[in-house]
Amino acid sequence: MGSFYTFLENFMVENWFSFFMFIVPFLFVIYKYMLQDSLGLTVGNRPNHVTRSNINTKCSKPDCVRCRARAKEKMYMEIHRRMANILSDVGESQWSQDGIGLSGRLRNSFEQQLTTGIKPMVDDEDGNQNPSMFYLQELRRKHSYEHLNDFPNYVQLVSEIKSHFSDIREEFDIVWNDFFEGSNIEGWQENTLSEGKWYTFHLMNQGKKQSYSMQRCPKTSKMLETLELLMSDCIFGFATFSVVMPGTHIESHCGATNVRLRCHLGLHIPEGCCRLTVNGETLHWKEKECLVFDDSFVHEAEHYGTDISSPRSVFMLDVWHPCLSSEEKKMLKYVFHSDLLQS
Repeated sequence: MGSFYTFLENFMVENWFSFFMFIVPFLFVIYKYMLQDSLGLTVGNRPNHVTRSNINTKCSKPDCVRCRARAKEKMYMEIHRRMANILSDVGESQWSQDGIGLSGRLRNSFEQQLTTGIKPMVDDEDGNQNPSMFYLQELRRKHSYEHLNDFPNYVQLVSEIKSHFSDIREEFDIVWNDFFEGSNIEGWQENTLSEGKWYTFHLMNQGKKQSYSMQRCPKTSKMLETLELLMSDCIFGFATFSVVMPGTHIESHCGATNVRLRCHLGLHIPEGCCRLTVNGETLHWKEKECLVFDDSFVHEAEHYGTDISSPRSVFMLDVWHPCLSSEEKKMLKYVFHSDLLQS
């Protein structure tokens, strides 16, 4: 055994350069495999899992409004302070000076939430609409907006989004392939699920523009800048690439508020194995088409396919509810401004 170690030592001394050239690529291959495995990206580029150490989960994000607000009263105290400020004589007078009047339903909703505390009271007998943060009373209750003929500006909005389909999908493909191959994971998150995998890439997160993500998707970002109905600078607003892997079930849940509508532009939709159920109605994504729905109603999503190379991919963005007045939107934006993330 000693002679073997002596031989090996002499070999390394005499052939150190050859040994170095051999061991470095070998170690690189091992490192790359370990990195891919830790990201859930195996040698075959199959995202089987994503570790929490590399990708932030939804519930561990320090600035996640819904999850953070449940645990910390400070943010809700600020929300309630703003509501109370609007309801006060001084606050109402200040808004009226700018020509903005407080609607009766907004006044009632603020008063009710200040009375009940964190959980909003919902006038929904069947329990299918249950937003977690804010509920505006007397707002039109409709879970699906397949036809938007009553709202011409929203017809125009959907048309504008669809007209940029090619650019949006092209930029999505770049950032997704980089993530899938493990070459660039920055900006991607995994949402916590009990079954399957759901990844998101935010261009706008809780109303705040994500500069790095927007730089990587300049055409999509430029399009977002033109959308006046987008919920920018409001904690309820997102613009996100959303990817659901085969075998995933996003269980029934309700969104944060009923003052927004959620729009899904289909980017890559595997045929016959994906569905979205909203308030008991089954909807199906289509490539190049938009699904618009009120996510304050109970909803769930499923991808029951088996082909790992065929995830369901959509571009998700939030817009103001079409039955809100411009005055109501201004007041809601004040109360739920994205600066709450700093509190």
